Parts: sequence; structure tokens; C-alpha cells
Amino acid sequence: MFGDNLVKVVETTTFGQIVTRVHHYLDKGNGVYILHRTNGPATIEKSRDGNVFLNEEYYVNGKRHRVGNNPAIIRKYADGTISQVCYCINNHIHRNEDKPALLWFHPNGNIQSESWYIKGSLTRINDAAQISYFNDGRTISSKYYMRNGKTHRTNGPAKLTYFKNGNLEEESFYENGLYHNLNGPAHIKYDINGKVELEYYYIKNNFYKDKKGWEAAKIVYNKSSKPMPHIYINVNLQLKDPDGCICRKCGSFEKYVASDGPDGKVTCWGCK
Repeated sequence: MFGDNLVKVVETTTFGQIVTRVHHYLDKGNGVYILHRTNGPATIEKSRDGNVFLNEEYYVNGKRHRVGNNPAIIRKYADGTISQVCYCINNHIHRNEDKPALLWFHPNGNIQSESWYIKGSLTRINDAAQISYFNDGRTISSKYYMRNGKTHRTNGPAKLTYFKNGNLEEESFYENGLYHNLNGPAHIKYDINGKVELEYYYIKNNFYKDKKGWEAAKIVYNKSSKPMPHIYINVNLQLKDPDGCICRKCGSFEKYVASDGPDGKVTCWGCK
């Protein structure tokens, strides 16, 4: 024990290699101890010889926390190369000034991915919230646009993946975590030369097997200020006019239709 109510614990464990862990605790009384240190990392993991610090974590009152634009978590590979850096405030992954709060590195030291967080939520307003790179640390392999932890973008694809030559491999459109695009396919896959291989159409995460069904559903969606959940219109319906459809089960004319699923039998709400 050292200082008032502060406890230092040293342990030696083996996980593929022998390491020494040092933990700094605050004694809260009644047998309650929480990780706490104000002048350094509360948890330190180092190689047996003590030459390589493999892990450092900063805690204040039991919460991962470090101020001054410094990371609260630093992890390294066995050779001492940094593998991860994470910034935390009050136990939330967080960093200000539009800087990445979580960074991973390839074993060669090049950046592998960087992610932007605000109070624990993967979020970035004007650019991708998560960017990953190939082994060279420069060529982008993927980009994710996120808002409040959900995949979201209103002015373009929210998920993009790339081939090593820089060409687009896949792009997906999302709003509030749901596949959604009223202006074309919500998911597109390309070959390495840029030729389209696959297209999938979605509206509010509802899948349409073909473009005709998607176009019919888009008409209904645009007509309604508050679309009903799980509305499907596809080629199984006889489209009467832009304002509605004929139910194949009862033959009634309906503005909205219901279905058990995008590939299931389509019926009106009354028949369902």
C-alpha cells in the first residue's frame, strides 16, 4: 500500500509470453477497490524483462479517463510497435476538434484504421466517421459515414469499400442505419475494373427484387408523409395507378399494401 487509500498490485501471468501487470487501485472501503491514478497509467502491462510496455490504461475513479488530448489506452505489439491508441473521457471514447478517437495500426507501424467518436458514439458530421487503410497506411480500403452510432448519409453512399488499385468495390446507401435510396440502387457491387456486377434496391430497409417493384414502392413512399412500416410493392402486385394497387387476394383497390416480407405473398392490410 502507498499513500492514503491507494493500493498497488503486481501480478505475473502467461498469455503466450510472460508479462507483468501493475494495477493501481483506490480503496473505497468495505472491500471495494477501483482502478485509479492521477499521475500515470492505472494499469501497466510490460514484458518480463521490463523493456517493452505492452499496455497502458489511464483510470480516474474507476473510469477510463485522460485529459489534455492524450490517449487513455495505449496498446503495443510484442516488439513495442503501437497497435492501438484510444482517447477516453469519463469512460466514453471521445475526442474533440474533429480528430479520431480510436486508431489501430498495422504491425509495420502504418495506420490501419481511424474512427471518430463523440461521447462514446461513432459520429462525424461532415466526413466519414471510420476510415480503414491497406497495409501501406495510405490507400483507403473502406469508409463508413456514421451519425450517433448508426450508418447514415443523405448526400451519397454511407459505406464504401475499395480495391487495392483504388477502384470502388462496393457502395451502400443508408439513412439512420437502414438501407435506403430513392434515387437508385441502395447497394452496388463492382468488379476490379469498375463494371457493375450487382445492384440491390431498398427503401427503409425493405428489399425489392427488381427495379420495377422498387419504382412502384418509391411512388407510394413519396405520396405519404408518414409511410407505414414494412410497406412492400413489387411485381406480384397489379399496379392500377400511381396512387394505389389491387390486392391479388381480394381484388380490392388499396393505396397501401402489406406483405409478410419482400419475397412473400402481397396482400392488402385488410386481408393481412
